[in-house]
Amino acid sequence: MGDIHFIFIGEGTNGGTATLAIRMTEWLRTRNYKVSYLYQKTTNGALEKELMNAGAIMVKNRDCINGVKQIIRTERENEIICFSFVVELYIIVEVLKKRFKLSICNYMYVVNLWSFQRLESDRKNVKYFIGKLLKKFLFKKLCLEMNHYKNLIFMDKDSLYETEKYFELSLENPQIMYLPIKIDQRKQIKHIRNKDTFIVTTIARIEFPFKGYVLGLIDLCTELSEKYKIELNIIGDGSDFYKLQTYVKKKKIKDKIHLFGNQPYNRLSDYLQESDLFVGMGTTVIDAALKAIPVIPVRCHSMECLGNQYFHESTLLAPQFHNDESSYCMKNLIEKAISCSEEEYLDMGQKSRRVVEEKYDINIFMKQLLSLRSSDEIDDTLFYALEKKIYVYVWNMLRRQSKDNT
Repeated sequence: MGDIHFIFIGEGTNGGTATLAIRMTEWLRTRNYKVSYLYQKTTNGALEKELMNAGAIMVKNRDCINGVKQIIRTERENEIICFSFVVELYIIVEVLKKRFKLSICNYMYVVNLWSFQRLESDRKNVKYFIGKLLKKFLFKKLCLEMNHYKNLIFMDKDSLYETEKYFELSLENPQIMYLPIKIDQRKQIKHIRNKDTFIVTTIARIEFPFKGYVLGLIDLCTELSEKYKIELNIIGDGSDFYKLQTYVKKKKIKDKIHLFGNQPYNRLSDYLQESDLFVGMGTTVIDAALKAIPVIPVRCHSMECLGNQYFHESTLLAPQFHNDESSYCMKNLIEKAISCSEEEYLDMGQKSRRVVEEKYDINIFMKQLLSLRSSDEIDDTLFYALEKKIYVYVWNMLRRQSKDNT
């Protein structure tokens, strides 16, 4: 089983994509697969080290094209599987695959709803609108081609829905594979609620507005502190950490809001163990649910903390409420976890864990992924656009527009 080289391609080493890569690397290495992690820069030193400890060969190269070349130059005999999380990195592999006639399985995993549209800004000028129209037209075609050739994988039904809504299309037989986590099915977990102080925990990359819910959660906990003895643990770092610190200092319960910064992935279990409720999105939702903790998934790209169901009710990692836009009932959900009976609390936690066991088992995910084989074919018209770097040009133009606007 050592004839496959699995290559993760990411911009950095932070966030849910890095922790996802750690889980997948551990699974692959225990089965003797070769694993590389290609990235442009170090954005989280702790996660970078954990990827290395998991067995990934770390390849840092600011030029992703040269980085991919560097790896595949020595891999003519092994089968190569590339796994990226954003569209421009997927495109780079497609260009090299065609140019050098390489047999590579190339996948893009949509781990959040902005894998295609994340670079749009509010800046209104002619260049921006032209770029936006080009991007939407070209990337719509690209999305259809990726799905047709089985190169596109969605993390859940919500990310599929939002992508189809954005491009105004319907994908035929799309692939949905839920975020994976290692599960010990033999292990029975019973999470007991703290008796004195109710502890809410969130784990997030501190970047607004993407993880703006953190500020809304602070407001909610401040309001609930008038009625309950409550504390909030916030784990994570990012470009807006100073803004977060300033925001916390203005709150009357600032001594009950604890900012822990970045923590190693293997330490998160300790923080979750002392928590009574987890609020967040993405991979950390399943980390918490696996501990049999009640979990409320929340909406991204909002400066409010918006959630309308517990994880065991919705099974979603970043809900968008397209069925009920008015159902923002976070306060009631948190109060339920605080005031319900011990029996009800334990039942919510057990239901959270059962959802993970049934839908997010890494053994199911990896076996399904390795059984896929994306096509080496590509539409000639599409490849012409790729070869002329139209996609990359439009993407970079929008990236500059977005950066200029911040």
